[in-house]
Amino acid sequence: MNITILSVGTRGDVQPYIALGQGLQQAGHRVTIGAPDNFRSFVETYGLDFVSLGTDFRAELSSEPMQDILEGGRSPRQLFKDYKAIRQQMANYHSTAYRLMWQASQNADLLILQLIVLHASDFAEKLGIPVIYAGLQPTTPTQDFPLIGAGLPNMGSFFNRLSYHGLMTVNQLPRKKYNRLRKELLDMPPRPRFASPLIFRGKPIPTIYGFSKHLVTRPKDWPESTKICGFWFLEDEDWQPDPDLQAFLDKGDPPVFIGFSSIAWKTQHHTKIVVEAVKKWGGRAIIAKGWGGLDPEKYYDGLPETIYVMDSAPHSRLFPLMGAIIHHGGAGSTGAALKAGKPTLICPDMVDQPFWAKLIYQKGIGPEPAPLSKLDAETLSLKLQQLTETASYHEKATQLARLVRQEQGIEQAVKAIHIMTDHYRTAQP
Repeated sequence: MNITILSVGTRGDVQPYIALGQGLQQAGHRVTIGAPDNFRSFVETYGLDFVSLGTDFRAELSSEPMQDILEGGRSPRQLFKDYKAIRQQMANYHSTAYRLMWQASQNADLLILQLIVLHASDFAEKLGIPVIYAGLQPTTPTQDFPLIGAGLPNMGSFFNRLSYHGLMTVNQLPRKKYNRLRKELLDMPPRPRFASPLIFRGKPIPTIYGFSKHLVTRPKDWPESTKICGFWFLEDEDWQPDPDLQAFLDKGDPPVFIGFSSIAWKTQHHTKIVVEAVKKWGGRAIIAKGWGGLDPEKYYDGLPETIYVMDSAPHSRLFPLMGAIIHHGGAGSTGAALKAGKPTLICPDMVDQPFWAKLIYQKGIGPEPAPLSKLDAETLSLKLQQLTETASYHEKATQLARLVRQEQGIEQAVKAIHIMTDHYRTAQP
Protein backbone atom coordinates (compact mmCIF):
# COMPACT_ATOMS: atom_id res chain seq x y z
CA MET A 1 0.00 0.00 0.00
CA ASN A 2 0.86 3.66 -0.36
CA ILE A 3 0.39 4.93 3.20
CA THR A 4 0.34 8.63 4.09
CA ILE A 5 0.82 9.64 7.73
CA LEU A 6 -0.18 13.23 8.60
CA SER A 7 1.00 15.08 11.71
CA VAL A 8 1.64 18.68 12.73
CA GLY A 9 3.20 20.10 15.88
CA THR A 10 6.55 19.86 17.63
CA ARG A 11 9.14 17.08 17.45
CA GLY A 12 7.23 15.02 20.01
CA ASP A 13 4.20 15.14 17.71
CA VAL A 14 6.16 13.86 14.69
CA GLN A 15 8.90 11.51 15.90
CA PRO A 16 6.66 8.57 16.94
CA TYR A 17 5.08 8.57 13.48
CA ILE A 18 8.50 8.31 11.86
CA ALA A 19 9.06 5.20 13.97
CA LEU A 20 5.65 3.86 12.92
CA GLY A 21 6.44 4.70 9.30
CA GLN A 22 9.67 2.73 9.48
CA GLY A 23 7.78 -0.28 10.77
CA LEU A 24 5.27 -0.04 7.94
CA GLN A 25 8.04 0.37 5.39
CA GLN A 26 9.77 -2.75 6.70
CA ALA A 27 6.45 -4.56 6.26
CA GLY A 28 6.57 -3.77 2.54
CA HIS A 29 4.58 -0.54 2.27
CA ARG A 30 5.57 2.81 0.78
CA VAL A 31 5.24 5.46 3.46
CA THR A 32 4.97 9.24 3.14
CA ILE A 33 5.11 11.48 6.20
CA GLY A 34 3.29 14.82 5.98
CA ALA A 35 4.63 17.25 8.58
CA PRO A 36 5.80 20.88 8.98
CA ASP A 37 8.61 21.70 6.59
CA ASN A 38 11.29 21.94 9.30
CA PHE A 39 11.04 18.14 9.73
CA ARG A 40 11.97 17.36 6.11
CA SER A 41 15.58 16.30 6.75
CA PHE A 42 14.58 14.48 9.96
CA VAL A 43 12.02 12.35 8.09
CA GLU A 44 14.20 11.72 5.04
CA THR A 45 17.13 10.67 7.23
CA TYR A 46 15.09 7.59 8.14
CA GLY A 47 14.40 6.69 4.51
CA LEU A 48 10.78 7.84 4.34
CA ASP A 49 9.15 10.09 1.75
CA PHE A 50 8.24 13.58 2.96
CA VAL A 51 5.60 16.12 2.03
CA SER A 52 5.37 19.57 3.59
CA LEU A 53 2.30 20.63 5.55
CA GLY A 54 3.47 24.21 5.92
CA THR A 55 5.86 26.28 7.96
CA ASP A 56 7.54 25.48 11.25
CA PHE A 57 4.89 25.01 13.95
CA ARG A 58 7.35 26.42 16.47
CA ALA A 59 7.08 29.80 14.74
CA GLU A 60 3.37 29.86 15.56
CA LEU A 61 4.03 29.10 19.23
CA SER A 62 6.83 31.66 19.36
CA SER A 63 4.77 34.50 17.88
CA GLU A 64 4.49 37.71 19.89
CA PRO A 65 0.78 37.32 20.81
CA MET A 66 1.31 33.72 21.94
CA GLN A 67 4.32 34.63 24.05
CA ASP A 68 2.45 37.57 25.59
CA ILE A 69 -0.28 35.21 26.82
CA LEU A 70 2.10 32.52 28.02
CA GLU A 71 4.36 34.92 29.89
CA GLY A 72 1.39 36.35 31.81
CA GLY A 73 0.94 39.81 33.27
CA ARG A 74 -1.33 41.09 30.50
CA SER A 75 -4.42 43.23 31.08
CA PRO A 76 -7.84 41.77 30.10
CA ARG A 77 -7.94 44.14 27.11
CA GLN A 78 -4.49 43.09 25.95
CA LEU A 79 -5.35 39.41 26.45
CA PHE A 80 -8.47 39.79 24.30
CA LYS A 81 -6.44 41.39 21.49
CA ASP A 82 -3.81 38.65 21.76
CA TYR A 83 -6.46 35.93 21.72
CA LYS A 84 -8.04 37.34 18.55
CA ALA A 85 -4.62 37.54 16.88
CA ILE A 86 -3.74 33.97 17.86
CA ARG A 87 -7.11 32.65 16.71
CA GLN A 88 -6.61 34.23 13.30
CA GLN A 89 -2.98 33.10 13.16
CA MET A 90 -3.83 29.47 13.94
CA ALA A 91 -6.83 29.50 11.59
CA ASN A 92 -4.55 30.63 8.74
CA TYR A 93 -1.97 27.98 9.67
CA HIS A 94 -4.49 25.13 9.70
CA SER A 95 -6.24 26.41 6.58
CA THR A 96 -2.96 26.18 4.68
CA ALA A 97 -2.21 22.78 6.22
CA TYR A 98 -5.67 21.49 5.20
CA ARG A 99 -5.00 22.35 1.57
CA LEU A 100 -1.56 20.75 1.68
CA MET A 101 -2.92 17.62 3.38
CA TRP A 102 -5.49 17.24 0.60
CA GLN A 103 -2.69 17.34 -1.97
CA ALA A 104 -0.64 14.85 0.08
CA SER A 105 -3.56 12.40 0.18
CA GLN A 106 -4.07 12.05 -3.56
CA ASN A 107 -2.04 8.87 -4.13
CA ALA A 108 -2.72 7.25 -0.76
CA ASP A 109 -4.34 3.86 -0.23
CA LEU A 110 -4.56 4.54 3.52
CA LEU A 111 -4.44 7.68 5.67
CA ILE A 112 -3.06 7.59 9.23
CA LEU A 113 -3.84 10.72 11.23
CA GLN A 114 -2.55 12.36 14.37
CA LEU A 115 -5.04 13.99 16.77
CA ILE A 116 -4.64 17.60 15.61
CA VAL A 117 -5.33 16.67 11.96
CA LEU A 118 -8.31 14.35 12.48
CA HIS A 119 -10.37 16.59 10.20
CA ALA A 120 -8.30 15.12 7.34
CA SER A 121 -10.61 12.10 7.56
CA ASP A 122 -12.62 14.19 5.07
CA PHE A 123 -10.09 13.18 2.43
CA ALA A 124 -10.46 9.46 3.12
CA GLU A 125 -14.22 9.82 2.82
CA LYS A 126 -13.89 11.68 -0.48
CA LEU A 127 -11.31 9.28 -1.92
CA GLY A 128 -13.04 6.13 -0.69
CA ILE A 129 -10.00 4.87 1.22
CA PRO A 130 -9.59 3.69 4.85
CA VAL A 131 -8.42 6.00 7.61
CA ILE A 132 -6.89 5.21 11.00
CA TYR A 133 -6.42 7.52 13.94
CA ALA A 134 -2.99 6.96 15.52
CA GLY A 135 -2.98 8.66 18.91
CA LEU A 136 -0.28 9.33 21.47
CA GLN A 137 -2.78 10.16 24.25
CA PRO A 138 -6.06 8.40 25.13
CA THR A 139 -8.87 10.44 23.60
CA THR A 140 -11.50 7.76 22.92
CA PRO A 141 -14.57 8.63 25.04
CA THR A 142 -14.83 6.63 28.25
CA GLN A 143 -16.55 6.77 31.61
CA ASP A 144 -13.29 5.92 33.39
CA PHE A 145 -11.67 9.37 33.16
CA PRO A 146 -12.47 12.78 31.64
CA LEU A 147 -10.95 14.20 28.48
CA ILE A 148 -7.27 14.76 29.19
CA GLY A 149 -6.05 18.28 28.67
CA ALA A 150 -9.35 19.76 29.83
CA GLY A 151 -8.09 20.18 33.40
CA LEU A 152 -11.05 18.31 34.85
CA PRO A 153 -11.14 15.99 37.88
CA ASN A 154 -12.79 12.59 37.70
CA MET A 155 -16.48 13.51 37.65
CA GLY A 156 -18.14 10.12 37.50
CA SER A 157 -19.15 8.01 34.54
CA PHE A 158 -21.77 10.30 32.95
CA PHE A 159 -19.86 13.56 33.13
CA ASN A 160 -16.56 11.90 32.23
CA ARG A 161 -18.03 10.73 28.92
CA LEU A 162 -19.72 14.09 28.39
CA SER A 163 -16.35 15.87 28.64
CA TYR A 164 -15.23 14.30 25.34
CA HIS A 165 -17.52 16.65 23.45
CA GLY A 166 -14.60 19.05 23.90
CA LEU A 167 -12.85 17.14 21.12
CA MET A 168 -15.08 18.97 18.67
CA THR A 169 -12.58 21.84 18.93
CA VAL A 170 -9.75 19.65 17.67
CA ASN A 171 -10.11 20.87 14.10
CA GLN A 172 -8.49 24.17 15.08
CA LEU A 173 -10.47 25.89 12.32
CA PRO A 174 -13.50 28.17 12.68
CA ARG A 175 -16.53 26.20 11.54
CA LYS A 176 -17.43 28.51 8.64
CA LYS A 177 -13.90 28.50 7.22
CA TYR A 178 -13.65 24.74 7.62
CA ASN A 179 -16.91 24.12 5.78
CA ARG A 180 -15.90 26.51 3.00
CA LEU A 181 -12.75 24.43 2.51
CA ARG A 182 -14.82 21.23 2.41
CA LYS A 183 -17.00 22.76 -0.32
CA GLU A 184 -14.16 24.36 -2.29
CA LEU A 185 -11.70 21.46 -2.29
CA LEU A 186 -13.92 18.40 -1.87
CA ASP A 187 -17.36 19.50 -3.02
CA MET A 188 -18.73 18.03 0.21
CA PRO A 189 -21.57 19.39 2.33
CA PRO A 190 -20.91 21.05 5.71
CA ARG A 191 -20.26 18.84 8.68
CA PRO A 192 -23.02 18.89 11.29
CA ARG A 193 -22.40 21.44 14.02
CA PHE A 194 -21.73 18.87 16.74
CA ALA A 195 -20.06 16.18 14.63
CA SER A 196 -17.30 14.32 16.47
CA PRO A 197 -13.91 13.99 14.74
CA LEU A 198 -13.76 10.47 16.21
CA ILE A 199 -16.68 9.28 14.08
CA PHE A 200 -16.04 8.17 10.48
CA ARG A 201 -18.94 7.11 8.27
CA GLY A 202 -21.20 6.73 11.25
CA LYS A 203 -18.87 4.51 13.30
CA PRO A 204 -15.96 5.08 15.71
CA ILE A 205 -12.83 5.72 13.68
CA PRO A 206 -10.40 2.75 13.88
CA THR A 207 -7.80 3.76 16.44
CA ILE A 208 -4.32 2.64 17.44
CA TYR A 209 -2.56 4.11 20.46
CA GLY A 210 1.20 4.48 20.87
CA PHE A 211 1.43 4.07 24.64
CA SER A 212 1.64 1.16 27.06
CA LYS A 213 -1.25 -0.88 28.44
CA HIS A 214 0.88 -1.22 31.58
CA LEU A 215 0.61 2.54 32.09
CA VAL A 216 -2.95 3.17 30.85
CA THR A 217 -5.45 0.43 31.66
CA ARG A 218 -7.73 -0.11 28.67
CA PRO A 219 -11.26 1.09 29.54
CA LYS A 220 -13.90 -1.62 29.19
CA ASP A 221 -16.25 0.74 27.34
CA TRP A 222 -13.85 1.42 24.45
CA PRO A 223 -14.99 -0.04 21.10
CA GLU A 224 -13.29 -3.13 19.67
CA SER A 225 -11.82 -0.96 16.91
CA THR A 226 -9.54 0.76 19.47
CA LYS A 227 -6.20 -0.90 20.32
CA ILE A 228 -3.39 0.01 22.71
CA CYS A 229 -0.19 -1.12 20.99
CA GLY A 230 2.70 0.07 23.16
CA PHE A 231 5.07 3.00 22.68
CA TRP A 232 6.50 3.78 19.21
CA PHE A 233 10.19 4.30 19.87
CA LEU A 234 12.52 5.73 17.24
CA GLU A 235 15.94 4.22 17.79
CA ASP A 236 19.07 6.21 16.95
CA GLU A 237 21.80 3.61 17.08
CA ASP A 238 24.47 5.94 15.63
CA TRP A 239 24.43 8.50 18.45
CA GLN A 240 27.28 8.47 20.95
CA PRO A 241 28.20 11.02 23.65
CA ASP A 242 30.69 13.59 22.40
CA PRO A 243 34.03 13.74 24.26
CA ASP A 244 32.93 16.55 26.63
CA LEU A 245 29.74 14.76 27.61
CA GLN A 246 31.55 11.46 28.04
CA ALA A 247 34.14 13.14 30.26
CA PHE A 248 31.34 14.54 32.46
CA LEU A 249 29.66 11.15 32.69
CA ASP A 250 32.96 9.53 33.70
CA LYS A 251 33.58 11.99 36.56
CA GLY A 252 31.06 10.57 38.99
CA ASP A 253 27.72 8.92 39.61
CA PRO A 254 25.15 8.98 36.81
CA PRO A 255 23.61 12.47 36.72
CA VAL A 256 19.97 13.50 36.74
CA PHE A 257 18.60 14.63 33.38
CA ILE A 258 16.55 17.84 33.45
CA GLY A 259 14.79 19.11 30.33
CA PHE A 260 11.45 20.70 29.50
CA SER A 261 11.59 20.19 25.72
CA SER A 262 8.99 22.41 24.02
CA ILE A 263 8.06 24.59 27.00
CA ALA A 264 9.05 27.82 25.27
CA TRP A 265 8.09 30.53 27.75
CA LYS A 266 9.41 32.03 30.98
CA THR A 267 12.75 30.54 30.01
CA GLN A 268 14.90 32.75 32.24
CA HIS A 269 12.60 32.08 35.19
CA HIS A 270 12.66 28.30 34.67
CA THR A 271 16.42 28.27 34.09
CA LYS A 272 17.07 30.08 37.38
CA ILE A 273 14.84 27.64 39.28
CA VAL A 274 16.59 24.59 37.82
CA VAL A 275 20.14 25.83 38.41
CA GLU A 276 19.47 27.03 41.95
CA ALA A 277 17.69 23.75 42.78
CA VAL A 278 20.62 21.66 41.58
CA LYS A 279 23.00 23.81 43.64
CA LYS A 280 20.85 23.38 46.77
CA TRP A 281 20.58 19.65 46.23
CA GLY A 282 24.31 19.26 45.63
CA GLY A 283 24.26 16.42 43.07
CA ARG A 284 25.16 16.12 39.40
CA ALA A 285 22.80 17.10 36.60
CA ILE A 286 22.60 17.42 32.84
CA ILE A 287 20.40 20.31 31.72
CA ALA A 288 19.08 19.99 28.17
CA LYS A 289 18.11 23.20 26.38
CA GLY A 290 15.81 21.64 23.80
CA TRP A 291 13.98 24.33 21.86
CA GLY A 292 12.10 25.27 25.00
CA GLY A 293 14.90 27.61 25.95
CA LEU A 294 16.47 26.38 29.23
CA ASP A 295 19.84 28.08 28.86
CA PRO A 296 22.07 28.29 31.96
CA GLU A 297 25.03 29.44 29.87
CA LYS A 298 23.03 32.48 28.76
CA TYR A 299 21.74 33.50 32.16
CA TYR A 300 24.74 32.56 34.36
CA ASP A 301 28.35 33.73 34.10
CA GLY A 302 29.65 30.57 35.70
CA LEU A 303 28.22 27.17 36.51
CA PRO A 304 29.43 24.59 39.03
CA GLU A 305 31.23 21.50 37.72
CA THR A 306 28.21 19.46 38.82
CA ILE A 307 26.11 20.88 35.94
CA TYR A 308 26.58 19.99 32.29
CA VAL A 309 24.57 21.85 29.63
CA MET A 310 23.73 20.33 26.25
CA ASP A 311 21.50 21.27 23.34
CA SER A 312 19.72 17.97 22.83
CA ALA A 313 20.25 14.23 22.37
CA PRO A 314 18.06 11.26 21.46
CA HIS A 315 16.30 10.20 24.63
CA SER A 316 16.50 6.54 23.65
CA ARG A 317 20.30 6.73 23.92
CA LEU A 318 20.80 9.38 26.61
CA PHE A 319 18.26 8.32 29.25
CA PRO A 320 19.82 4.89 29.95
CA LEU A 321 23.01 6.75 30.98
CA MET A 322 21.19 8.81 33.60
CA GLY A 323 20.52 8.14 37.27
CA ALA A 324 17.05 9.74 37.15
CA ILE A 325 14.99 11.92 34.84
CA ILE A 326 13.02 15.14 35.21
CA HIS A 327 10.93 16.29 32.26
CA HIS A 328 7.77 18.18 31.29
CA GLY A 329 5.54 15.14 30.73
CA GLY A 330 5.19 14.89 26.98
CA ALA A 331 4.06 11.46 25.79
CA GLY A 332 7.36 10.76 24.02
CA SER A 333 9.55 11.79 26.96
CA THR A 334 7.36 9.75 29.30
CA GLY A 335 7.75 6.64 27.15
CA ALA A 336 11.51 7.06 26.79
CA ALA A 337 11.96 7.45 30.56
CA LEU A 338 9.85 4.35 31.20
CA LYS A 339 11.83 2.29 28.70
CA ALA A 340 15.10 3.42 30.30
CA GLY A 341 13.82 2.21 33.68
CA LYS A 342 14.77 5.38 35.53
CA PRO A 343 13.05 7.11 38.47
CA THR A 344 11.11 10.03 37.02
CA LEU A 345 9.72 13.36 38.18
CA ILE A 346 7.34 15.18 35.86
CA CYS A 347 6.87 18.96 36.03
CA PRO A 348 3.70 19.25 33.94
CA ASP A 349 2.32 22.39 32.39
CA MET A 350 -0.63 21.71 30.08
CA VAL A 351 -2.59 19.41 27.74
CA ASP A 352 -1.73 15.74 28.40
CA GLN A 353 1.27 16.43 30.67
CA PRO A 354 -0.67 16.37 34.01
CA PHE A 355 -2.26 13.06 32.92
CA TRP A 356 1.10 11.32 32.43
CA ALA A 357 2.51 12.97 35.56
CA LYS A 358 -0.29 11.54 37.70
CA LEU A 359 0.16 8.04 36.25
CA ILE A 360 3.92 8.04 36.86
CA TYR A 361 3.31 9.04 40.48
CA GLN A 362 0.57 6.43 40.93
CA LYS A 363 2.88 3.72 39.57
CA GLY A 364 5.41 4.60 42.27
CA ILE A 365 8.17 5.56 39.82
CA GLY A 366 8.77 9.00 41.26
CA PRO A 367 7.61 11.75 43.64
CA GLU A 368 4.33 13.62 43.39
CA PRO A 369 4.33 15.87 40.28
CA ALA A 370 5.67 19.41 40.60
CA PRO A 371 3.60 21.64 38.26
CA LEU A 372 5.82 23.99 36.32
CA SER A 373 3.63 27.01 37.04
CA LYS A 374 4.13 26.55 40.83
CA LEU A 375 7.74 25.39 40.79
CA ASP A 376 10.45 27.05 42.88
CA ALA A 377 14.06 26.14 43.64
CA GLU A 378 13.36 24.90 47.17
CA THR A 379 10.62 22.54 46.00
CA LEU A 380 12.67 21.19 43.12
CA SER A 381 15.73 20.60 45.30
CA LEU A 382 13.60 18.52 47.71
CA LYS A 383 12.14 16.59 44.78
CA LEU A 384 15.66 15.89 43.49
CA GLN A 385 16.59 14.46 46.87
CA GLN A 386 13.48 12.24 46.97
CA LEU A 387 13.95 11.15 43.38
CA THR A 388 17.53 9.99 43.89
CA GLU A 389 17.32 8.57 47.41
CA THR A 390 14.06 6.56 47.36
CA ALA A 391 15.02 2.99 46.50
CA SER A 392 11.47 1.91 45.64
CA TYR A 393 11.33 4.36 42.72
CA HIS A 394 14.23 2.60 41.04
CA GLU A 395 12.81 -0.86 41.75
CA LYS A 396 9.39 -0.07 40.29
CA ALA A 397 10.86 1.79 37.31
CA THR A 398 13.00 -1.26 36.51
CA GLN A 399 9.99 -3.58 36.73
CA LEU A 400 7.81 -1.42 34.47
CA ALA A 401 10.66 -0.94 31.96
CA ARG A 402 10.82 -4.71 31.48
CA LEU A 403 7.12 -4.81 30.58
CA VAL A 404 7.32 -1.78 28.27
CA ARG A 405 10.23 -3.27 26.30
CA GLN A 406 8.33 -6.53 25.82
CA GLU A 407 5.33 -4.87 24.18
CA GLN A 408 6.90 -4.32 20.73
CA GLY A 409 4.64 -1.34 20.09
CA ILE A 410 5.52 -0.79 16.44
CA GLU A 411 5.04 -4.44 15.51
CA GLN A 412 1.67 -4.48 17.28
CA ALA A 413 0.62 -1.28 15.50
CA VAL A 414 1.57 -2.63 12.07
CA LYS A 415 -0.39 -5.81 12.78
CA ALA A 416 -3.43 -3.78 13.85
CA ILE A 417 -3.21 -1.57 10.75
CA HIS A 418 -3.27 -4.64 8.51
CA ILE A 419 -6.32 -6.04 10.31
CA MET A 420 -8.15 -2.70 10.20
CA THR A 421 -7.53 -2.12 6.49
CA ASP A 422 -8.56 -5.70 5.64
CA HIS A 423 -11.76 -5.20 7.64
CA TYR A 424 -12.46 -1.96 5.73
CA ARG A 425 -12.10 -3.70 2.37
CA THR A 426 -14.32 -6.65 3.27
CA ALA A 427 -16.97 -4.29 4.66
CA GLN A 428 -17.27 -2.36 1.37
CA PRO A 429 -20.30 -3.18 -0.82
